[in-house]
Amino acid sequence: PELFATGVDLHGVHDWNVGIRTFVPDYNTLLDPARSRLALESSPLASLDRWTAPVLVIHGDDDRNVSFAETITLVERLRERKVEVEQLVFPDEVHSFLRYSSARIRAERSIDICFARVPGDFSFSASADGPRFEAIIASGRTTASSTVEPRVFATMVWPEMSAPGPWPV
Repeated sequence: PELFATGVDLHGVHDWNVGIRTFVPDYNTLLDPARSRLALESSPLASLDRWTAPVLVIHGDDDRNVSFAETITLVERLRERKVEVEQLVFPDEVHSFLRYSSARIRAERSIDICFARVPGDFSFSASADGPRFEAIIASGRTTASSTVEPRVFATMVWPEMSAPGPWPV
């Protein structure tokens, strides 16, 4: 968390003791305390004291893979620590964001928050080929252009690199 200027959390598992119940419904933290402790220590909630960067938290409230309660817990705990949090909740949307409009809004807001803190010119547009993201860093040394599919997108832009590429989320 302290390595980044900002971040986007996309329907994330924040406590493995909660997340595992999706796949192992009878999981009981009391039966194996050592494993439960390891699960919590391996979770993002265990490192909140180091989390300082602003974050956009995105989740569909009908997600059946990752409980929406995980997002509520994360947001509450970050706000208790005075971390800047923006929530983007899609009503009646599932884990994979089935509606194109949800995917597009997710992409636009993610790009907005990530690149609001990076100097340069950025644009996002949609066409028959799908969404497209372009960035020209102020130094002029880095240009990124990526066709973005509604369900898989992210572009990492590092000023010292000449050819950043798309990274699936």
